[in-house]
Amino acid sequence: MNVFRNVESASDLQHRDSITTTRVLALWKWYSKSRRSNIPLPPGPPGDPLIGNLRMMPRTYQPEAFYEWSKKYGDVMYLNVLGEHMIVLNSNKAAVDLLEKRSGNYSDRPPFPMHDLIGWSHFLAFLPYGDRFQRQRKLFQQPLTKKGVLVYQNMQTEATHILLNNLLQTPAAFDEHVRRWATSVIMEIAYGRRITSDDDPYIKIAEDINDAITAAGDPGAAPPDLFPILKKLPAWFPGAWWSKLSKDSEPLIYNMTEVPFQDVKKNLEAGTATTSFLSLHMEELLREGNKNPQDWYDIKIAAAHIYGAGGDTTFSTLVTFIYAMLLFPDAQQKAKEELDRVIGSTRLPDFSDRESLPTFERILRESYRWHQAAPLGIPHKAQADDVYRGMFIPKGAVIISNIRGITLDENVYTDPHKFDPDRYLPQPEGNGEPFISSQFGYGRRVCPGQYLADNSLWIAAASILTVFDIVPVQDEKGHDIIPEVHFTNGLTSHPKPFPCSLRPRSEKAAALIRHAYQDAIQA
Repeated sequence: MNVFRNVESASDLQHRDSITTTRVLALWKWYSKSRRSNIPLPPGPPGDPLIGNLRMMPRTYQPEAFYEWSKKYGDVMYLNVLGEHMIVLNSNKAAVDLLEKRSGNYSDRPPFPMHDLIGWSHFLAFLPYGDRFQRQRKLFQQPLTKKGVLVYQNMQTEATHILLNNLLQTPAAFDEHVRRWATSVIMEIAYGRRITSDDDPYIKIAEDINDAITAAGDPGAAPPDLFPILKKLPAWFPGAWWSKLSKDSEPLIYNMTEVPFQDVKKNLEAGTATTSFLSLHMEELLREGNKNPQDWYDIKIAAAHIYGAGGDTTFSTLVTFIYAMLLFPDAQQKAKEELDRVIGSTRLPDFSDRESLPTFERILRESYRWHQAAPLGIPHKAQADDVYRGMFIPKGAVIISNIRGITLDENVYTDPHKFDPDRYLPQPEGNGEPFISSQFGYGRRVCPGQYLADNSLWIAAASILTVFDIVPVQDEKGHDIIPEVHFTNGLTSHPKPFPCSLRPRSEKAAALIRHAYQDAIQA
């Protein structure tokens, strides 16, 4: 008789434990799914069977539509487009809670078929969260920190003085001059190249890239974003405008990435390279003897990202400031009164003046809030299921921070459509409302160039108001032409062309501009 017949072998015990573990995991999975199914999705507009909210999704001006819907459905809103979960955040609190406090789950990006077609999928803003993103992000860390950008202030000031002279010479072409200024600042920082002429080929590259981005529209709104299979349609297929745009964009992306890179490389070899973001990284790789193609590719793409992303948003924001000063002359006058007290009439502003100009600061920040260069931001993606305020957020959901809606949040901003710089003053003079920072994004996806952009905008806007009056153009009867408020649609947004006159405040101001210009071009 086997005295051990009632004793289980070690293998039997392991097998039984394995079965028990499997059953426990299965039970937990069932319980979690059952519990999850009882957690409601965020509220949102009702959709159609199968296609969800597809029919109601606007092709253009999505930020405004989402903002209007949020008045009914709340600051965390759910949409379903062909089975794709979308969560739209219309308050800063919700965006901070998810995209910053839970950034580990919300730092990924969804696919962008349309922007992939025009060649933007390799750039930092569109990369999925992972090793490639981390490598590129690391390249920006030191050069673009709050302290790191101080080295660019002299260059930003000189570029602004060139802008002032261009505005003095041909004020009606102010938007072209601002475009050139924004491109010049970015090109000099990224590649060490100073733009001195409207005929510079880099100006044309920047304009072509901006046109392609605008044509691509809001992320998620183009047909390939909704039906990725449409990416395969040839350019000649009727109605496949996205395929033609893709084909037309190929040489533009090449020009943006390769042309400046090769120029800096040649200048380094010749010993004539000017210090820049790219030259510093290239010199570091050369010192290390690094021939890894991936590392060289990364610095090339990182520099192009500064060029492609920074120029257009900076242009858009400064033109919006000029637009606001035209439409709100009382704010312009308050800013100039403070500038006159602090700066006087014998010099132009410099960065050391910033803390002494709180009124101007509030006016500039209100222009940031009034309209944003990227009003819909760039969507994030949930990497795992989550629950927020008792609402279920599914894994893979596209998370949209509606910057436009956030800046119009009536729980934060009183009469949000009004241009009111005094809203930021403490009570009782104002409402103690906060400056916005959401225009630069959230969490691990915040714009790496935020300090650089803010410095460029501050010195340019302060300098313009120190020496120019921004006034309406008059019609043949001598009546002021006050333009209506219209902005372009797309990933970036700026005022549509509008009439405006930038008039030197005095002959002394004009002489000051000419003198500063001469110093800048000789620097």
